[in-house]
Amino acid sequence: MPLVTLTGPGGVGKTRLALHVAGKISSEFADGAAFVPLAAIRDFTRVLPTIAARLGILEGTTEIDVKRLAMALGKRELLLVLDNLEQVLDVAPLLADLLLACPALTMLATSRTTLQVSGEHDFPVLPLALPTTNSAARLEDLERSPAVILFSHRARAATPDFALNAANAMDVAAICTRLDGLPLAIELAAVRVPILPPRELLAQLVNRLGVLTGGAIDHPLRLRSLRGAIDWSYELLPPREQWLLRHLAIFEDGCTLEAAAAICGSSDLEALDGVGRLTAVSVLSQMPELGQLNRIAADDFGWQIPGLRQELATELIRTLPKQWRARLVPAPDTAKPTGTATGTSDVPSRDNSPEVDTGTVAGEGV
Repeated sequence: MPLVTLTGPGGVGKTRLALHVAGKISSEFADGAAFVPLAAIRDFTRVLPTIAARLGILEGTTEIDVKRLAMALGKRELLLVLDNLEQVLDVAPLLADLLLACPALTMLATSRTTLQVSGEHDFPVLPLALPTTNSAARLEDLERSPAVILFSHRARAATPDFALNAANAMDVAAICTRLDGLPLAIELAAVRVPILPPRELLAQLVNRLGVLTGGAIDHPLRLRSLRGAIDWSYELLPPREQWLLRHLAIFEDGCTLEAAAAICGSSDLEALDGVGRLTAVSVLSQMPELGQLNRIAADDFGWQIPGLRQELATELIRTLPKQWRARLVPAPDTAKPTGTATGTSDVPSRDNSPEVDTGTVAGEGV
């Protein structure tokens, strides 16, 4: 496989997994492995020069294209790890050409979405498995949970006297479960242990965006807080997809495709296209539930976390016009948006909208 892309939402551990894989298999490549961080680059034309600089080749060359880089690489048998490609996806055809020109080259990429080039193998990175949180859970079982292990390791780094024991194990398991096994969220929670014991920390997680901060200062801003990770993902979306996400955010528990079309003033086909794009970049995920195969739930950077969806949805809804927000407040006996928007709105009108199953609407009272 010349190209493997690790995909998933921010904070799920794509970079860490890529580094782990590279460390395990680099000895299988005659010329080893090279790690190329790309998060700071926004211009795709800088990717090839960055690769060359990282490899220490073509120094002093003013223009580096695929042909020159391929000639410099020659027959090197190398694993090239390209980290954070989501903001420079236009470079994908050039990387595909480089692989064709260098048969001995292998690429391992990380991105929120696939590169969509020939020969690519997508490997979705999932959150950590969740521990059992029922009363029958045993300490030795919780100690083997990947999510609990990560929390304990980070907590001990923050306060050496921390130890998982019978008194705090269930609270730690509950924290990891509330954070849906998302590694970034678990690590940010664990750094609070010096001032908040697990039980108190669990209680504070009603405000996850406020609590999940304080990441290492040598990490990129997007990895120092959960809000930073969310902002990174949102800002990379084109304006139309930001608009779509803001409007889908009203559905606290997801919605049908028909509901998405109705609320966004579009046809089912247009809604399917928009939802498909947001799903491809790990912002939305399909949520088959009760036989509704087109139910959609926000999934990026913890939007699956119980309660956090409400926090994020409320913030996004505040960006909508006041008249439209008023329309979104559900009547006491229904979960559907009601009434008619008046005045200026950033939502196209849709006459004769069908009655749809919208799911629960977030933002009541905002």
